[in-house]
Amino acid sequence: MAVAGLPSPPDENSVPDENSVVDENSVVVFVGGCDRSGTTLVGKILAEKLSLVSLPEAYFHAVAFRRFGAKVSSSTAVGHWRRRSWGIDPGVTSERQTLPTYLRSRMIELHDGQRGPGHPLRVVESTPENIEIGSILLEEFPEAHVIHLVRDPRGVTASLRRMDFGPRTAQECARFWKQRIASGLALEMRYPDRVHRLRYEDLLACPDDVGPIAASVPASPEPFVPERDLMVEFSSQALQERSTRGIDISQAWAWRNVLTPKQVGAIEFECRELMGLFGYPLDGTPDPRSSTRRRLNSLLSVTDELTLSSGRRALRVGRALLRRS
Repeated sequence: MAVAGLPSPPDENSVPDENSVVDENSVVVFVGGCDRSGTTLVGKILAEKLSLVSLPEAYFHAVAFRRFGAKVSSSTAVGHWRRRSWGIDPGVTSERQTLPTYLRSRMIELHDGQRGPGHPLRVVESTPENIEIGSILLEEFPEAHVIHLVRDPRGVTASLRRMDFGPRTAQECARFWKQRIASGLALEMRYPDRVHRLRYEDLLACPDDVGPIAASVPASPEPFVPERDLMVEFSSQALQERSTRGIDISQAWAWRNVLTPKQVGAIEFECRELMGLFGYPLDGTPDPRSSTRRRLNSLLSVTDELTLSSGRRALRVGRALLRRS
């Protein structure tokens, strides 16, 4: 079923061939990094500065590529519920069609639905997991660039702990951050001309400076129009609205008011070398606990978080039942 406001998916017979020629002015930018690093905000800034259409975050493509590789069929991939962000009807896909072919055709449909046909494909997509599948994206999209977005792990942790998904303790968040950072650094080494690192904090301080990617993509004669070029999927409207309220540099240091000294110490214990590489100074005191003690405290913290989450969920269900009665 198509999402309201999005054009209908392409008919199978009209999908471009995998060997179709790519317009030299086409630009496809994939933003990736650790969850809660600001990928949505960065996608919006890049769309404005480089005159791109900001596509809704896909997610379904990353799940499929990580499980099955680049040659996964489109029909297998779009069974994921997040396909709805792109208005995809699984009934129009084919087992014979690979996911990269379908993604390109759907990008063209979404792009042309906003700017009209006849323009080079110029889009940005900001699923955080793009950093985990960057090699597939760069091989299958010859005009693509990947943004490796880096944010202070203490800020990532403070933000992740407010979510209903992902790691819960400071130590788990730190290790999750290191995993994503490792993928980003590997991509930077393998594709030095097509993978561009951006620090979240630098972009907050100077939103006009989007780094070396600005010189790596062809200019667009088509002006950026926010009402037309920022496509928002229903489930992320609140997030998009927050990202359009203006840049608040204090967000970069908000973790100081959220994390305890012990949590800061645990993060810095796990991430100190990478933090030094990216220019994040250590702020807390060393974590003197043994590895066994840290694991035990981590387990207790997870138990506490699960208990709180269950209580919040029960409260939401109770309120919903009261409203219906």
